[in-house]
Amino acid sequence: MVVSSAVELYTTLLGWHLFNSIWSLISSTGIIVVPFIMAIVNGLLESRKGEGVSGKELIGVLETRIYTMIVVVFLCVQPAINLKTENAKIYTSGCSADGSQTNPGTRDFGDSGTTYDKSNQLENTMGGRVARVPLWWHFWLKINYAVTNALKSELPCDADVRSVVANLANLQVTDPLLRDETNQFYRDCYLKAANKYMRAQPDESEISNAYRTNKEEDMSWIGSRLFVGQPGYYDQLRPSKPIKAMPYSALRGDDVMGPDSAGTDLNPGPGWPTCDKWWSDSDDGLRKRLITDLKEKGMSAEGKDAYAAVTGSLFDTQKQSDDALLQTAVAIPGKREAYSMNNSLNTSYSQDVANDGNSTWAAIKNLPGWAGEWGANANMAYNVFTATMQARAIRSGAPIVQSIVLLMLTLMIPLIMLFSQFNLGTAVTLTVVHFSVVFWSFLFELAKWLDNFLLNAVLDKGTPDGALSSVGYLLAYGGSTDVMAISYITMAAYVALPLIFTALMGVAGSKLALNMVGIDSLSGGFSKAAASGVTNQISRVIKK
Repeated sequence: MVVSSAVELYTTLLGWHLFNSIWSLISSTGIIVVPFIMAIVNGLLESRKGEGVSGKELIGVLETRIYTMIVVVFLCVQPAINLKTENAKIYTSGCSADGSQTNPGTRDFGDSGTTYDKSNQLENTMGGRVARVPLWWHFWLKINYAVTNALKSELPCDADVRSVVANLANLQVTDPLLRDETNQFYRDCYLKAANKYMRAQPDESEISNAYRTNKEEDMSWIGSRLFVGQPGYYDQLRPSKPIKAMPYSALRGDDVMGPDSAGTDLNPGPGWPTCDKWWSDSDDGLRKRLITDLKEKGMSAEGKDAYAAVTGSLFDTQKQSDDALLQTAVAIPGKREAYSMNNSLNTSYSQDVANDGNSTWAAIKNLPGWAGEWGANANMAYNVFTATMQARAIRSGAPIVQSIVLLMLTLMIPLIMLFSQFNLGTAVTLTVVHFSVVFWSFLFELAKWLDNFLLNAVLDKGTPDGALSSVGYLLAYGGSTDVMAISYITMAAYVALPLIFTALMGVAGSKLALNMVGIDSLSGGFSKAAASGVTNQISRVIKK
């Protein structure tokens, strides 16, 4: 048996184990004969209501009903075929997180590649016993999973943007010393440069052409191109204490901070680089060391491949892709909105300064408007981020919900069939409903593809600068209202598609069950007619 998810691998075995336990209880206590007795009693009561029903006719009707119940018990309820753990496997899609396609395969029980393998509670619960599956369900399950997995393999493979977003949301620098140095860079370089920019409020003409585009996005992180390349910012700032990772160098101008008292000519001590050199030095710069740490320790091999696939078509150079990664890892929440609001209010602020001649009073007058718009943007960012995480949580939890529903459906089969008096129509309805729940895994994959398709559509692929802005904001801040809308659409798809499909299949199963009951009644009618015919023929012979 090949199931659709890792958790389903274990819940399926547990479900059929509990099925066997419930059926064993029903059969060993003699409760199994109650539906047969009720069928006989019901037949007798119905015969007394009718007119001209002979004993032979009654026997024919009861015989058909009892035989049908026995067949249903034998095929649909009585455990028959062993379901060993070594025969239970999980289907693995041929689509990788980076969008590459390989041949679909399977994984064995205990080797699903997930943390579910760490628990041996299931094997302890089963106590070495082997679960068995009724003939009909063994045959039907093979068809269910074969159809579902075949359809899943027909979906196109795309890079998993949602997984990249979720993985990078938790991305952080692993080296504690490097984290401390990054915090020092933030305090000694970024905050001072940002404060200088906010005080100076430079015009566009004062900024180099290379740094004029996407300024709000660019200045929202410590590796800002404007702060690194524009004269007057990082090139005029130095750390408050020497940097161990960057040896002292008089050629770099470290001697302005004093002599190298902690080292020698052959073994120099910590250095005092300017902030632009501290960040972008090709040998020991903070940027290079951060990228190395993130790629080698902060991301899995699959995560790196997925990120490269998502950003590969967006950027012209590796540096732009690395900047987007760094911008995500060391992003400063709220800075983008702060710069955006400040720039958008420059006109009002400047006008008030010109009218009142007092920058402090102008700032006080504009403060309510700034606070309101900052609050609105912060609330929007929070809502977008929350929706993004909710969509990711629903996608991760959907297969678990499906496996639990299948578990409950499996262990309830003996009880449902018992209380329905082993009715053939009930068995047909359960079969259709079970198929619809198994089919959810395909619907989940369809919703996943739709989610990635829509997220890819909102990424700006026009220019490298636009791509950096789009990717950086999407990954670091949760995106825009478009991303929030896509997140809600995804959540609705994961919930609505399975429910609608199961509801429609339930209606179809009920109709099919009614037809089966009609066939059963027709069989009883044939028996009744046959018995009546035999009785009449015997009467004619006696009269002659």
